Amino acid sequence: MDLCTLLITHILKNSSYCTRAGFFGTIVEYGAERKISRHSILGATVSVGVPQGVSLKIKLNRASQTYFFPVHLTDQLLPSAVFYATVGPLAIYFAMHRLIIKPYLRAQKEKELEKQRESTASDVQQKKQEAEAAVRLMQESVRRIIEAEEARMGLIVVNAWYGKFVNDNSRKNEKVKVIDVTVPLQCLVKDSKLILTEASKTGLPGFYDPCVGEEKSLKVLYQFRGVLHQVMSADSEALRIPKQFENCPVFPLLQMDLPHFDYVTLFKAGGRENTVLS
Repeated sequence: MDLCTLLITHILKNSSYCTRAGFFGTIVEYGAERKISRHSILGATVSVGVPQGVSLKIKLNRASQTYFFPVHLTDQLLPSAVFYATVGPLAIYFAMHRLIIKPYLRAQKEKELEKQRESTASDVQQKKQEAEAAVRLMQESVRRIIEAEEARMGLIVVNAWYGKFVNDNSRKNEKVKVIDVTVPLQCLVKDSKLILTEASKTGLPGFYDPCVGEEKSLKVLYQFRGVLHQVMSADSEALRIPKQFENCPVFPLLQMDLPHFDYVTLFKAGGRENTVLS
């Protein structure tokens, strides 16, 4: 039994380094661990020592159970063995994370979201009907607001969309889950200003949640002082338009010859409905 053991451990972020020295030789250990799922932690430790040689220990913590997989590489202190013991697990981990773990976690998340959608489908449908009814009631107020804003060349909401926007090219085929909220936002315009607080936009009149359990954003294309601007904000992010300094118009060349949008005629002709794109 080794009675004279010196143990020095430095705990680093997601990794550890340990040195042991005694009568029977010296051992240097280093390793790392990472949380791969909600209840699983994967770790690997490389032991290099004399006369033990080089060994690799893989540890998997799953809930309350721990699994060890010791691999003895060589009895000799070979640089090549140390290199492969260090680089090998990293390469295997990144390959597994990309090919197995990440797709599995994505599938699990999608499965949970699908269950959540099914359980809230009736509630979402009810909220949608309430939002559409609110939009219909807003038509006359919005018409008056647009007339007043056009008279002063103020704030006109040209288009506004709320929901999940897919930017990744690999997910182009995913269903677009956004709703048109142009009318509800225009109804909130006062004195050529639109101010939204740091709270989810789902509770605003004329809004509802088109993608339960997923991250949502608000995209607004608006006209102010004859210039078009575009802004996009996260669901719980505060929004104030126009900004104090509107230096980045979407179409700056149209500043002098911007065509007139007859918004009043548009709303008189039947208005806009709160719809979901598919």
